[in-house]
Amino acid sequence: QDLALARDLQDRMSMGRAYCNLGLAHSAIGNFENALECQKYFLAIAQVVKHNQAKFRALANMGDVLIKMNNLEEAIKVYQKQLTLSKQIQDKAFEASSYGSLGVCHRLLKRFDKSLGFHTQELSILQDMGDTSGECRAHGNLGAVHMSLGNNTLALRCFQEQLDRAQELKDSSGEAQALGNMGITRMNLSHFEEAIQNFEQQLGCLENTPKAQIRETARAYGNLGDCYDALGDLNESVKFHEQFLSLSLKLKGLRDQDRAYRGLGLTNKNLGNLQEALVCFEKRLVITHDLAEPQATASAYGELGDIHKLLGNYEQAINCMEHRLAMAREADDELGEGSAACGLGEVFQAMEQSSTALQYHQMDLNIAQKLGDKSAQIRACGNIGATFESLKEYDKAKSYHEQLLNIATLVNDRVSKIKAFSNLGRIEYLHGNIVQAVNYLREGLHIAEQMSRSEDEARIRHRLGLALWQNKDLEGAREQLDTAAGLFETIRREVKGSAEFKLSLYDLQTACYHSLQRVLVMLNMENEALVVAERSRTRAFIDLLHERQSNKSRVPPKFEDSTPKTVQEIEKLVNRQKASVLYYSLAAGF
Repeated sequence: QDLALARDLQDRMSMGRAYCNLGLAHSAIGNFENALECQKYFLAIAQVVKHNQAKFRALANMGDVLIKMNNLEEAIKVYQKQLTLSKQIQDKAFEASSYGSLGVCHRLLKRFDKSLGFHTQELSILQDMGDTSGECRAHGNLGAVHMSLGNNTLALRCFQEQLDRAQELKDSSGEAQALGNMGITRMNLSHFEEAIQNFEQQLGCLENTPKAQIRETARAYGNLGDCYDALGDLNESVKFHEQFLSLSLKLKGLRDQDRAYRGLGLTNKNLGNLQEALVCFEKRLVITHDLAEPQATASAYGELGDIHKLLGNYEQAINCMEHRLAMAREADDELGEGSAACGLGEVFQAMEQSSTALQYHQMDLNIAQKLGDKSAQIRACGNIGATFESLKEYDKAKSYHEQLLNIATLVNDRVSKIKAFSNLGRIEYLHGNIVQAVNYLREGLHIAEQMSRSEDEARIRHRLGLALWQNKDLEGAREQLDTAAGLFETIRREVKGSAEFKLSLYDLQTACYHSLQRVLVMLNMENEALVVAERSRTRAFIDLLHERQSNKSRVPPKFEDSTPKTVQEIEKLVNRQKASVLYYSLAAGF
């Protein structure tokens, strides 16, 4: 109506404004071609009436639409014209804005050095102007580039500056954005507790914004879910992912729904809720088809295939993984092809079809070597080594675990080094090379202790105890097995994983206790062995008390004290019965 009225009145500026607004409306509902056409008319009118501000705005709007259309090269040309115009009319605010837009485009095209240069110029001009609001935005832009480059410490510094400026301005929305950026950066640095604080502060700021920002609130919930997932607090993670999903469904935003279903699916998978995870990944697959993003669809097929593998639905798993492989090849995505080959190898390994599994794992390794992808090489070498172990071809298995260790050492991947040392220690133990096994296990233990990876430490100590026992070092074996059993106890109490995972830890702890009893008997410490047997026997009862006290931080002391910890305490309990008590233990068949 505005446009028709402006035409009737031959009011060119009103006509330009009408085209501008009509273009913005088309852009808001996703009609990008129409939006671009309207902004071009707006620009043409602005040029006819020689209105520089209108020209600048029209070019800015065109650039924004082109970014949404993913036509970044054309957007750069438009913003370059905008920069030239701003210099011609000597408008520093326009110049800073042009540099900012060019920086964003180059970052999206992964030309990070150029992007960094443009955003640095943007910030410099805004600082000279004393434009605090602009500085806030520019610090955020610079932080985003540093994050993309992996310079997370520098990124964090930029986002802190962004937060400081937003607080100066009392801009709740700007504070929320800065806190969100800081949280994501801290996640990249694996500082998950600090990231949680940032996201909680972000939610507080969002509550105080005049206009409720539901999308940002939803994403903050998603980020909190990812943090709790990384910390192993899976029940808390599920709560936040469910809130993220609920809000994203209200907003009807497919990208956020995609991420929410993925996060919820992965957490349910880690909890052992495989049917719930299956539903999430099936819904995610449908959404990725709607988004028409082949890379996301391929990823969804991979995750769905992994769940089918865990459920024992091997035909469906293979079908999903083959879809993923075909899509990766069609898109010339060699990284995705390697990942799909890895998935297929794992399915065939689960089916005990080791020769077929080896073919796919070797394909994964070949692609990783071609691309120089060290993390994928580590993955493939570990899988090939494990497959050869299942075939009892220990020499070949050892060769690949040694490759894994060499690559992990080269890139200083300490977690993979722990895995490699543990694998090599296990193989040497099976070969009867006990001294070499002990050396490898001690190396792995040293790193696990340094990194405070208590589960890895417990598993290695268990195996090291067995190796030292075989090596006739009974005191050393006793120390390692006792420490391992204590670690497994702590982990079982603190871990928030699936019931199956907790049960596997319980079984490992049982094996530790059985071995420890036999070692103590060999050391002529039969009474101490009985104390260990009592510790093992009472675990189920103590676990039940812990479960009933789940809302408290620990079991009340009276429950702990009821478990005898010395021979004298057992004797006191027996004497109270005023009857004869036959005390014995069955440990590992003895």
